[in-house]
Amino acid sequence: AFARPRRYIYVTPGLLALANSEAELAAVIGHETGHVIARHTAKRIEQSNVIGIGSVLAGILLGSPQLGNLAGTAGSLYLLNYSRDQEFEADRLGVEYIARAGYDPYAEADFLATMGAQGALASRMSGRAAPPEFLSTHPASVNRVREAIEEAEASGVPVSSAPRKRAEYLNAIDGMIYGDGPSQGYVRGRTFSHPELRFTFTAPNGYRLQNSPSAVVARGPGNISLQLAGGKSSASPQSYVQNELSQSLKVQLGSIQTLTVNGKPAATGATFANTNSGRAFVRAIAIKWNASSYYTFLLIAPANAQSDGESALTQTVNTFRTLSASEANALRPRRIDVVTVRAGDTVQSLGQRMAVDELKAEQFRVLNGLDAGEGLRAGDRVKLVVN
Repeated sequence: AFARPRRYIYVTPGLLALANSEAELAAVIGHETGHVIARHTAKRIEQSNVIGIGSVLAGILLGSPQLGNLAGTAGSLYLLNYSRDQEFEADRLGVEYIARAGYDPYAEADFLATMGAQGALASRMSGRAAPPEFLSTHPASVNRVREAIEEAEASGVPVSSAPRKRAEYLNAIDGMIYGDGPSQGYVRGRTFSHPELRFTFTAPNGYRLQNSPSAVVARGPGNISLQLAGGKSSASPQSYVQNELSQSLKVQLGSIQTLTVNGKPAATGATFANTNSGRAFVRAIAIKWNASSYYTFLLIAPANAQSDGESALTQTVNTFRTLSASEANALRPRRIDVVTVRAGDTVQSLGQRMAVDELKAEQFRVLNGLDAGEGLRAGDRVKLVVN
C-alpha cells in the first residue's frame, strides 16, 4: 500500500490477500492516512531538495557511478533514516485511527508481523538477504511490531475486546485473483506465458523468474540476469538493434548479426559495459514479433561469466514461441480459496494444496498469519492459493 500526493491511497491485491481481517486492512489504510495527514510526502520532497540526493537515489537504482560519491551516499542514508522515522509515526497514527474507528488496535501489530514474515520468506526464496535496517526505508518489522503493540496498549482498549471482522473479510476476498492476471501473464515455475499477447518461454534450470509491468526478469547463478521486454518499431531487426535498442540501453551494441528465432526474424548485438559491480558482458537478441513490435531478450553477466550467460540466453531464446489459441485459453490465474479446517487437517496437509512452486507449508503459514509452530483448529477458516 502507498499514499500519493493529492491524498490518494492505493492498496494492492497482494496486500489484500495477505491481510486476515477487516481490522488489519483498516490498519493499513490508517497507516497510509497517517502519511497523508503528517505531510510525509511533501516533507520528503523538501528534505531531498535540501540535501540534493534525488539523483543519488536514481544512481543507486540504475547503477550510476554517483553511488561512489561519499557526500551523496551520506545524504541518501540521512534521508532513508528520515523515512524510517516517518514510518514509525504513520504506524502510531494508524493504531490511533483504527482504535477510534472501533477496530481492535492490536490488528496493526499482527499485520506488521505477517509483513515481516512475508519479507523473510521472500528473501529466503530469492536467496538474497534483506538489507540491514540502516539501509532500508522501512524500520525492521520486529521493531515496528513492538512499537505497534505499545501503542495499542496505550489506547486503553483491552486485548480482544474490539472487533476484527475476520469472517466478513474472508468472505469478501474469497475467489480473488492471487498474483498476476491474464493481462500481466503468468509465471509458473521457470516458464512465463502471456495468454493475451500469446507467447511463452522457459528459463534454464537454476533461474528464478519475476514478472513486472516493464519486463520479465530471470536471475541465475553467478549474478547472471536475463530480461525480456517489448518495444515498438517498424525497423529491420539489424537496424533496430544497432540504433533504437542501443540508444534506449545507452550502450552501443556491436557485431550485429541477423538470425531467426522459431521462424521469426531477429538480430543480436553485444558489448561490454562498466557497472558498480565491475565489468559486465551485455548481449541483446531482438525478435520481430510483427510489423510494428519487437520482443528483446537482454543478457547482463559479469565479464568472467560471459560463456555461462550466453549459454543461458541461447537456451531461453530457443524456447520462445507463439502460444496456440487453445494453450492461451487453458491458462488461468491463481485465486484465493477460503476453506474450513476439518478434524485432522494440519499446516502440512493444507499446505500441500497450495498452488505455489515451493515452500508450500511456509507460504501457507505466512498467508494465514500463523506463527512458527502454531497449529490449526477444526472449524477455523483459512486461505489457500489454488489454480
